[in-house]
Amino acid sequence: MRSRFCLLSSVFCLLTFRCLPNFDYNTNCQHAMQAILDLQTNTAREILQREKAANSQNGYLIYLEHYCESIELIVTEDEKIYEKLINSYEARMKQMDLMDDGSPQNAWLQAEMLFQTGLAQIKFGTRISGVSKMLSSYRRIKENRQKYPQFWQNQKLTGVFNIILDFIPHFLRWATDLFGFNGDSVLGIYQLKEYGNKAKDVPGLAEESVILTNLGYMLTHQEEKGFQFMASQDKKMLDVTLVKYLYANSALFAYRNDLALKLLAEIHQDELQVNFYALSYNTGRSKLDHLEKDARVYLEAFLNDYTVPDYKKDACNRLSYYYLIEGNLQKYEEYKAKVATVGQDIRVRDREAILESSSTLIPHTDLLKARLLCDGGYFPQADSILISINPDLLSHSAYQLEYHYRKGRILQLTGKPGLAIDEYNKVFYQGKSQPYTYATRSALQLGKIYEEMKNYPLALQWYDHCLETYNAGHTVDGVEQMAEKGRKRVKEKF
Repeated sequence: MRSRFCLLSSVFCLLTFRCLPNFDYNTNCQHAMQAILDLQTNTAREILQREKAANSQNGYLIYLEHYCESIELIVTEDEKIYEKLINSYEARMKQMDLMDDGSPQNAWLQAEMLFQTGLAQIKFGTRISGVSKMLSSYRRIKENRQKYPQFWQNQKLTGVFNIILDFIPHFLRWATDLFGFNGDSVLGIYQLKEYGNKAKDVPGLAEESVILTNLGYMLTHQEEKGFQFMASQDKKMLDVTLVKYLYANSALFAYRNDLALKLLAEIHQDELQVNFYALSYNTGRSKLDHLEKDARVYLEAFLNDYTVPDYKKDACNRLSYYYLIEGNLQKYEEYKAKVATVGQDIRVRDREAILESSSTLIPHTDLLKARLLCDGGYFPQADSILISINPDLLSHSAYQLEYHYRKGRILQLTGKPGLAIDEYNKVFYQGKSQPYTYATRSALQLGKIYEEMKNYPLALQWYDHCLETYNAGHTVDGVEQMAEKGRKRVKEKF
């Protein structure tokens, strides 16, 4: 009788223990997170269901259910997924509150969920609610860092916030001004890399750390460093779908278009469990930078097959350029007009499309080809087009300014900064009083060149010139932001 009582007591204790809240990032959770980042979200949910059957009180289970929807939303921009995320948010946070054992894991995961939901609301819901959640996330991770300074997972969100607050998008600057928050992007990149060093042997977290560090480089306009960082990853890491896509994106921005096209071709939509709109868009963009005839197929597929609001203006603008190069003026005008009617203007590329499509001046076809080829890193081909043009015979001052600006960019990007300076100077002094972007952009590039030469007084002078000539009527605010950051950097060197 006594032994039976002891056996029943042991069973009761075991059952009670398994019902207690815990935070166990076990094999199921690791595999589920890896599947999410590989865009196999149905597979991830099946794994999480197995974890739920085994351990329904695991805090990581609740977090990963939320994370899965957050990644799906980022990749698809499907408003139905947004509604699902928002409808589940309160219940999930209540579950996490009930599990609150005072551990750093609980506070960290709640801060992550607040951040993800806030980001979603800024994009798809009410910006005030979104900003409020992100500020709550910021406060929680700050408190957690103070309470548990050795908890290395805190570095991820801390680094992300340092970068975001230093490079806050134009439409959210009011929030940082109102609450007096500021960031340090240099520190933020360092924190993300430190987080990555700690996470490198943790499945799921390792892949995510690579993604976030790369995004940090891209957001802070360090495209070459971002590319080199991705290129340094081992093959197994680069086989993860989101990592591979961001490697392709980095290659595109670092003037390695052939590599970008190769990597994008290795991602097959029919093998993914989510609709990844960026595949069509970026493939079309990369093909256009190589002047490939089928670029329009991908850009038009993006416009027709996906309801996402981002990059629609840019896709229309690029299609207008495609048809202009083809000599189809009717289609050029059609897509040029569409820029004003589709999508939204949150992204810099979309805002740039608005400015470019609003010009009454039809782009010079050869200069346009040189621009696209230069963007793709095809510098000899771009230069050969410029060599065939006599700038003195160009019919409009805007074309002449663009010619010398394009010449300067090719020289700068091929390691001839001294020659580039001459071209940029010509553009600035001839174009500073004209309503075109080239003088402002030339001043920015001169600031960068002199900063790299460690001639900080001249760098400061040119960043100032960039800000003096900046006008939202002809240049996107990203240029202004880069000049402001450059000015701040070089002033600190005096």
